[in-house]
Amino acid sequence: MARRAVTPLGVLRNPSSSGNRGRAPRPAPPGVVVIEARSAAETPAALAALRAAGVVAVVVDGGDGTVRETATHLAQAFGGAPPPLGVLPHGNTNLIARSLGALADEAALAALAARLRAGRLPPTRRAAMLALTFDDGRAPLRGFMMGWGAYERATRLAADEIAARGAAQVRAAFLTALKRALIGAEARALRAGVAARLAIDDADPEQAQRFLGLVTALPGRLTAGFNPFWGAGAGPLRWLDVRAPARLLPLAAPLAAYGLPMGWMARAGYRSGRARRIALRLDGRFVLDGERYAGGAITVSADETLAIITS
Repeated sequence: MARRAVTPLGVLRNPSSSGNRGRAPRPAPPGVVVIEARSAAETPAALAALRAAGVVAVVVDGGDGTVRETATHLAQAFGGAPPPLGVLPHGNTNLIARSLGALADEAALAALAARLRAGRLPPTRRAAMLALTFDDGRAPLRGFMMGWGAYERATRLAADEIAARGAAQVRAAFLTALKRALIGAEARALRAGVAARLAIDDADPEQAQRFLGLVTALPGRLTAGFNPFWGAGAGPLRWLDVRAPARLLPLAAPLAAYGLPMGWMARAGYRSGRARRIALRLDGRFVLDGERYAGGAITVSADETLAIITS
């Protein structure tokens, strides 16, 4: 009986991602199978098809949302033994790819396929993933960058009102959200924040109005040079908590954005650190890797890791 040919590299392509929209896919290099998934609902079936093809590595051709959905379903699709994951960044901000590493272009994809056909595994790094579980029974989510308050507002601005892309989009969203928090008709409402009960590891939970919250498992600086994290603690989670109404915001915003805290900032309600687990009860929506979700009682951890292809 003839043996079934094994295709070593699978590509999950999202034709709806901003970098792929209106662009016909190029012919797949030898040893590559391409499966398209236009939405989150199609991702599990696409991954199942890649597993059936016998792939030993998966590349996401899309943006942060496609990477998030793939990371969420990868282990289940591959029977608890997920293959290494690469990213061909064709989204808006491509924050995950910028932080963890990505394939430069289709030529790099072809080189990776040739490497796998020769029986050589690619270099990888282990990356921690956020895991979000919900008290209301919703299915868990996995991802890399979570935020609420002004971050959720800035994400809506970036998606709905700002034409810039990539790092320029992030800068424009940040500056526009900052401006609207300082002046204009919505400044008071935006600076009033959202109600949230927050507990870092074993600390007592604190109920307060919060202007901005961020949690990530990504290492190093984020896009556009931003690094809004500092402080002590143990664990893979980096977090930022800014109490409403964001006192001395014009002075604190650039310092917080680049991780350069001054002594007075903690007294003004700007806190940051590291943690193993965060319990959050949030009124309003939050954003995970560019997608908005309803709040509620959420536990955030980062106990799982994923092998990310670095070149």
